[in-house]
Amino acid sequence: MSYLELSYITKSFPTPKGPYVVLKDVALKIKRGEFVALLGHSGCGKSTLLNMVAGLSRATTGGVILEGKEVYEPGPDRMVVFQNYSLLPWLTAYENVLLGINAALSGTEAEKKEIADRYIALVGLTANAHKKPGELSGGMKQRVALARALSIRPKVLLLDEPFGALDALTREEMQDEVLKLWEADRTTVLMITHEIDEAILLADRIVLMTNGPEATIGLILDVNFPRPRSRADILEDPAYYTLRNQVMTFLYERAGDPALVD
Repeated sequence: MSYLELSYITKSFPTPKGPYVVLKDVALKIKRGEFVALLGHSGCGKSTLLNMVAGLSRATTGGVILEGKEVYEPGPDRMVVFQNYSLLPWLTAYENVLLGINAALSGTEAEKKEIADRYIALVGLTANAHKKPGELSGGMKQRVALARALSIRPKVLLLDEPFGALDALTREEMQDEVLKLWEADRTTVLMITHEIDEAILLADRIVLMTNGPEATIGLILDVNFPRPRSRADILEDPAYYTLRNQVMTFLYERAGDPALVD
């Protein structure tokens, strides 16, 4: 049995001209501890799909199944990291992480603080733990968001283009940070990205969506580079260019303007 299953999901919205079908018969099985990247052009329903896994939206037909149970609503077993950080500005980095722990986990106050300390340290923010978000850089804010999400040990981590607002150098640093954190916990991850190289570096499989309306899964590619991964090692491997060209070919065939990749 799969750990997380998207079971023939169709999502439509009512319009004056009739239902507008965003997604149609999306079917995907994800193993426990697997890292899956979702790519596709703008308007193909990637974020809509992620919201349904998070329980923020319901499928019109089909559904999301986690460990044999259908997902109906949000829960601490599925944590989302958004592009815009979503931190409470009046709390420090440490307090933002502790807030999630207090809401989702049981245990003594000392145990909860120990968990917060561990995850703040894992993302390299011990020295900045008592600064508020306004005093942190974009990369630091996203580290706090990751620490908060992972600290409650969710069954599934959902990443919605989490590095899209970061500059190129910080983005690479955060990719390396996610690799390190994922290797430590092996949480099941479903990530939306528009960066092909990011997907190749991080994922076990790349899931490519067809264009909307009625978008569905068009191609699934295995990423077979050994773990732990090194960016330099991947770039030196001829298989990297083969895989990248497969992704590029799929995307170019489905868009007149490659800038529409989202």
